[in-house]
Amino acid sequence: MKLTVSQVERIKVMLGSGDYTHQQIADVFDVSKETISKISGGAIWGFVRGPETKNKAHKALSEGKTEAIKRLWSEGSSADEIAEDLGVNRATVYRYLKKLGLRV
Repeated sequence: MKLTVSQVERIKVMLGSGDYTHQQIADVFDVSKETISKISGGAIWGFVRGPETKNKAHKALSEGKTEAIKRLWSEGSSADEIAEDLGVNRATVYRYLKKLGLRV
C-alpha cells in the first residue's frame, strides 16, 4: 500500500504518543514494521512534520510499554528483541530495565 502525506502525519502522531508499537501502527496502515521504523527514524517521509516534543531524547514511555518491557524481559526476550518489538531504542530498554530493577 502506498502511503499518503495525511497517513504519514497520523503515523507520526501515533509514534509520538508512545502508546503503539511499530508493529501495531504497521498493521493499522497495512505496511511493514520496517516502513514504520524508517518513518520514525526519518529515513523516509522526513519532510512530513510530526508532533513537536520538547525533550524527545528522554520522553517517558507509556505505562503499556513499560509493562511490555517487564513482561517480555520475564519471558526471556533480549533487549534488542524488546526494542525492535516496541519500536524504541535498545538504550531505552536498558534504562527502563534498570529503573524497574530487572537488569542484572
